[in-house]
Amino acid sequence: MMGRNKLLTGILLGAAVGGLAMLFDRETREYTGRKLSAAKTSTVNCVKNPSNTVMQLRTTVDKYNTAFVQNAEQAINALEQVGETIEKFQDK
Repeated sequence: MMGRNKLLTGILLGAAVGGLAMLFDRETREYTGRKLSAAKTSTVNCVKNPSNTVMQLRTTVDKYNTAFVQNAEQAINALEQVGETIEKFQDK
Protein backbone atom coordinates (compact mmCIF):
# COMPACT_ATOMS: atom_id res chain seq x y z
CA MET A 1 0.00 0.00 0.00
CA MET A 2 2.87 2.35 0.80
CA GLY A 3 4.37 1.88 -2.69
CA ARG A 4 1.04 2.71 -4.28
CA ASN A 5 0.78 5.95 -2.28
CA LYS A 6 4.31 6.96 -3.29
CA LEU A 7 3.54 6.25 -6.93
CA LEU A 8 0.33 8.27 -6.86
CA THR A 9 2.07 11.13 -5.04
CA GLY A 10 4.89 11.08 -7.59
CA ILE A 11 2.47 11.13 -10.51
CA LEU A 12 0.49 14.03 -9.07
CA LEU A 13 3.64 15.96 -8.20
CA GLY A 14 5.06 15.38 -11.68
CA ALA A 15 1.82 16.53 -13.29
CA ALA A 16 1.78 19.68 -11.17
CA VAL A 17 5.41 20.52 -11.96
CA GLY A 18 4.84 19.80 -15.66
CA GLY A 19 1.74 21.99 -15.67
CA LEU A 20 3.59 24.86 -14.04
CA ALA A 21 6.55 24.53 -16.41
CA MET A 22 4.18 24.53 -19.36
CA LEU A 23 2.67 27.83 -18.24
CA PHE A 24 6.00 29.65 -18.63
CA ASP A 25 5.28 29.89 -22.36
CA ARG A 26 3.09 32.90 -23.18
CA GLU A 27 1.17 31.23 -26.01
CA THR A 28 0.40 28.26 -23.80
CA ARG A 29 -0.87 30.52 -21.01
CA GLU A 30 -3.12 32.37 -23.46
CA TYR A 31 -4.41 29.13 -24.99
CA THR A 32 -5.06 27.67 -21.54
CA GLY A 33 -6.86 30.86 -20.51
CA ARG A 34 -9.10 30.76 -23.58
CA LYS A 35 -9.95 27.10 -23.06
CA LEU A 36 -10.70 27.62 -19.37
CA SER A 37 -12.89 30.61 -20.22
CA ALA A 38 -14.78 28.57 -22.81
CA ALA A 39 -15.22 25.73 -20.31
CA LYS A 40 -16.55 28.19 -17.74
CA THR A 41 -19.02 29.67 -20.23
CA SER A 42 -20.19 26.21 -21.25
CA THR A 43 -20.61 25.15 -17.62
CA VAL A 44 -22.57 28.29 -16.76
CA ASN A 45 -24.86 27.71 -19.76
CA CYS A 46 -25.43 24.10 -18.67
CA VAL A 47 -26.37 25.21 -15.17
CA LYS A 48 -28.62 28.05 -16.35
CA ASN A 49 -30.37 25.98 -19.03
CA PRO A 50 -30.42 22.36 -17.86
CA SER A 51 -33.35 21.39 -20.09
CA ASN A 52 -31.50 22.67 -23.15
CA THR A 53 -28.42 20.74 -22.06
CA VAL A 54 -30.43 17.53 -21.67
CA MET A 55 -32.06 18.07 -25.08
CA GLN A 56 -28.65 18.56 -26.74
CA LEU A 57 -27.31 15.48 -24.98
CA ARG A 58 -30.28 13.39 -26.15
CA THR A 59 -29.84 14.65 -29.71
CA THR A 60 -26.16 13.77 -29.66
CA VAL A 61 -26.79 10.32 -28.19
CA ASP A 62 -29.52 9.66 -30.77
CA LYS A 63 -27.18 10.72 -33.58
CA TYR A 64 -24.40 8.40 -32.42
CA ASN A 65 -26.87 5.58 -31.77
CA THR A 66 -28.25 5.89 -35.30
CA ALA A 67 -24.74 5.92 -36.78
CA PHE A 68 -23.79 2.88 -34.70
CA VAL A 69 -26.85 0.93 -35.83
CA GLN A 70 -26.22 1.81 -39.49
CA ASN A 71 -22.58 0.78 -39.26
CA ALA A 72 -23.50 -2.45 -37.48
CA GLU A 73 -26.02 -3.27 -40.23
CA GLN A 74 -23.39 -2.57 -42.89
CA ALA A 75 -20.90 -4.80 -41.09
CA ILE A 76 -23.46 -7.61 -40.86
CA ASN A 77 -24.26 -7.27 -44.57
CA ALA A 78 -20.56 -7.37 -45.43
CA LEU A 79 -20.07 -10.50 -43.31
CA GLU A 80 -23.06 -12.16 -44.98
CA GLN A 81 -21.62 -11.37 -48.41
CA VAL A 82 -18.26 -12.80 -47.40
CA GLY A 83 -19.99 -15.92 -46.10
CA GLU A 84 -21.94 -16.32 -49.36
CA THR A 85 -18.77 -15.88 -51.41
CA ILE A 86 -16.95 -18.49 -49.35
CA GLU A 87 -19.86 -20.92 -49.79
CA LYS A 88 -19.76 -20.41 -53.58
CA PHE A 89 -16.06 -21.28 -53.69
CA GLN A 90 -16.53 -24.29 -51.42
CA ASP A 91 -19.36 -25.63 -53.60
CA LYS A 92 -17.19 -25.63 -56.75
